Amino acid sequence: MSEPSRPLISAEIRGAANRLGNLLPDTHTSTSPGVSWPVHVGVVPRQADCYQDRPAPVSPGLTVFRGMGGVGKTQTAAHHARAAQQDPEVDLVVWITATSREAVLAGYADAAALLQIATSDADTVILSWLQTTPRRWLIVLDDVADPSMLRDLWPPVTDTGQIVVTTRRTDSALARTDSTLVDVKVFTREQAQAYLDAKLAAHPHLREGSAELAQALGHLPLALAQAVAYLVDRDLTCAAYVARFRDQRRKLSALVPEPSALPDDHQATIDVTWSLSIELANSLKPVGLARPLLQIASLLDPNGIPVEVLTSPPVTARLAEVSGHEVDAEAAADALHCLQRLSLMESGAMHALIQRATRDDLTADDFRASAQTAADALHALWPNHEGNAPLLSSLHANACALGEVALSEVVETGCHPLLFAYGEHLGKTGFVTEAHKHYERLLDRAMPLLGSDHPSILAIRNHMTNWRGEAGDAIGAIEEFDRLRDDCIRVLGVDHIQTLWARGSRAVWRLEAGDIDGATKEFEDLLKDQTRILGPNARQTFGTRANLAHCARTAGDFAAAASGYEQLLSDLIAVQGKDHPDTLLARNNLAGCRRDGMDEEGALADCEALVADQIRVLGPEHPTTLTTRNNLAGLRGSVEDVRAAISEFQELADDLSRILGPVHPRTLLTRSNLAHWLAKAGDVKRALEERELVLHDCLEALGPLHPITFSSRNSLACLRGTAGDPLGASQELEKLVADQQAVLGADHPDTLSTRNSLAGSLQDTGDLPGSIREFELLAKDQSRVLGARHPDTLLTRIDLANARAHAGDFTRAITEFKALVEDHTEVAGADHRQTLRVRLSLAMLLGTASQFGKAIRVCEPLLRDQIRVLGPDHADTLETRELLANLRYKTGDVEGAINELEQLQAALLRTLMPTHDRITKLKRDIAFLKRST
Repeated sequence: MSEPSRPLISAEIRGAANRLGNLLPDTHTSTSPGVSWPVHVGVVPRQADCYQDRPAPVSPGLTVFRGMGGVGKTQTAAHHARAAQQDPEVDLVVWITATSREAVLAGYADAAALLQIATSDADTVILSWLQTTPRRWLIVLDDVADPSMLRDLWPPVTDTGQIVVTTRRTDSALARTDSTLVDVKVFTREQAQAYLDAKLAAHPHLREGSAELAQALGHLPLALAQAVAYLVDRDLTCAAYVARFRDQRRKLSALVPEPSALPDDHQATIDVTWSLSIELANSLKPVGLARPLLQIASLLDPNGIPVEVLTSPPVTARLAEVSGHEVDAEAAADALHCLQRLSLMESGAMHALIQRATRDDLTADDFRASAQTAADALHALWPNHEGNAPLLSSLHANACALGEVALSEVVETGCHPLLFAYGEHLGKTGFVTEAHKHYERLLDRAMPLLGSDHPSILAIRNHMTNWRGEAGDAIGAIEEFDRLRDDCIRVLGVDHIQTLWARGSRAVWRLEAGDIDGATKEFEDLLKDQTRILGPNARQTFGTRANLAHCARTAGDFAAAASGYEQLLSDLIAVQGKDHPDTLLARNNLAGCRRDGMDEEGALADCEALVADQIRVLGPEHPTTLTTRNNLAGLRGSVEDVRAAISEFQELADDLSRILGPVHPRTLLTRSNLAHWLAKAGDVKRALEERELVLHDCLEALGPLHPITFSSRNSLACLRGTAGDPLGASQELEKLVADQQAVLGADHPDTLSTRNSLAGSLQDTGDLPGSIREFELLAKDQSRVLGARHPDTLLTRIDLANARAHAGDFTRAITEFKALVEDHTEVAGADHRQTLRVRLSLAMLLGTASQFGKAIRVCEPLLRDQIRVLGPDHADTLETRELLANLRYKTGDVEGAINELEQLQAALLRTLMPTHDRITKLKRDIAFLKRST
């Protein structure tokens, strides 16, 4: 009766306690009495210093450890082999460095000799013995470079044996049904840190920056070991090594130990570790394409390069140039697969050190050609809009990576269009400060190469200055555009299109800064020159006409603005057609003008028709269509259909999540709008939940310093104040102001806006002196930065006057409201809704101050103007009539009060049921007044 069978080997390597195969009877069966058991063949590499034990499953039969060079495959296999050598129940352990067929045959011959079964066919004999022996054995084939060389040399899979293979190859030949594939990865962050802590335990003064070192080297075990040897020999801190490593002028070969000083019996320095893999990949079919493809990939994002980029026409053209024969996308894809078979790339990702080593080997000409090819490929795929969000995000990351390592190569003959596409994408997705910095860095790099008067330099300055304005420095943008305009005139001529472009940009920022008259004059002069130079039907000419209409709209002259937009729309239809994107944009502008001019019903109808046409022409998922849907939902809320607004914003948020992703900036802004209307509808609880979710997603996706994240914090704090926590709101807003000042600058519009929220929250907490002080300081800063009559400045002045009134300082509050009436009348026009609202606020304040006669003298003409401009049934008109009735009653004019209330009742009956609470109350008030007379 046989002995009970023993358990199979553990599924993981965890020290010497592992066992191989099924345990057999205690008596060993040998082929010759002269063999001394156990038999160990070959030299198992010694354990690396400060070895990090990483669980790796090892199964009975065949286990393949695969991965890129340097991840520790050999050390993992050696750890297992040493455990087997220490196991008294394992009879044979064979370690073969299987870099060639000859090395495998030699290893088998050594094993046969020690087993005393050697013949002229040692390989056949040893494989036969392994197949039939009841003894337990382990064969390790380390660093298999080519699976085909093992043809007829594979050890048999038996119940008593185990085979471990290490390789960089991922070929299907290794993915046998009887094998277990184990992908060996780089260290985790924790493993890398533990390794560095152990290695530097004797050198604690060198540990500074160890986490940064691990990250810079991509947690690659081989690189970490050699970096530590290098820095210890030179008494460098980890931080000092990282500084040298990040200096792209240094080659990787200069940052590793001399061959004689390599640690842990390393056979090669990190810079040449992958050279054999590259050679092998390049020799696979299609021959000669893997290396140039790897060279292009070495300049792109290590975390992932889209297949579309590496198989694009610019890339196939480069591969054809290098190989000397035609290359199509299919051949490029095959070359990419060759790189993946050798673990040089994985699913489009490429370790940063492989990239660095590849770049270091490039000649200057090949580096330049590869960089230009990469830029061409990315730009060719860059979409006109954000419809393909995942691809655009990846293109963005790859453009960023290319700029980090090869910026000079893509600007030296004139800035590549990709650099402008990348910068504009940064700004348009909310990274305004980053966009400005991108162009600043681009200018610094391009200026020495191209010279200050190169057209590309002037174009960079134009974009850079525009984003400087968007980042909050409108005055600085105007001053820089002054200089740029003069330089364009000097270098290119007064009629050059880039000169016209600079003039138009300067006018835009004058308008943004509140200089409406100055901007209007500049746009008028520019329009004359564009009409003369480019013609009346040029797109740039139409754009200036739109800007002129916008000037009138900003000034509150909505009739003139609407007239300008309507004439422009008519001409666009005649020249470009009713379905041209510019025509559709003009319709959107006209709808916005009607909304601002208080024709919200007309604007709503315009937007409804526009959305239908945009869906037909551009498609339902085009960014412009989605923007108009956002405007339409807002208009629904403005015309008192709050529930419809909520429904449409929810639907739009769902669509944006599907099209662009749930944390795309535009999706987050739409979700923020949804929260706004939820609060308007009185659903504060749900609004708070949505605001909190939006902020969480902003922090996760955009980071704490993104403008949209700042805006989300502002909105959430204000809503918490409304929900009953004004103190918590003010504390959060104080922190937010400090963060925005540090990141955006004290004069950025968003920073100023948050200060306004903070001043209001101080008022809500009862700190009226603090609120007034903050409003005063803010009004001064806005006057300096934006202008005294900028809409934001005027709103702050209104808030300041209201705060004074709450504090009982009626005299100063009344004086300020009188000045505000004059300024609004001059800036926006007497009939602008905001002007009418300021007049109403003045009347209410006079009444509160018991100056009833003066309040009536303000109310009476105001009511007539409101009836004429807004209509007798508008909410503002009704509010003024009710105030006037109260004022008449206060002065003893009961008959006048009754008359006003009866007219108010008649107006309300046109929109409310006779049984409505407000109607019932009015009837009681009128009856009371009549009895009192």
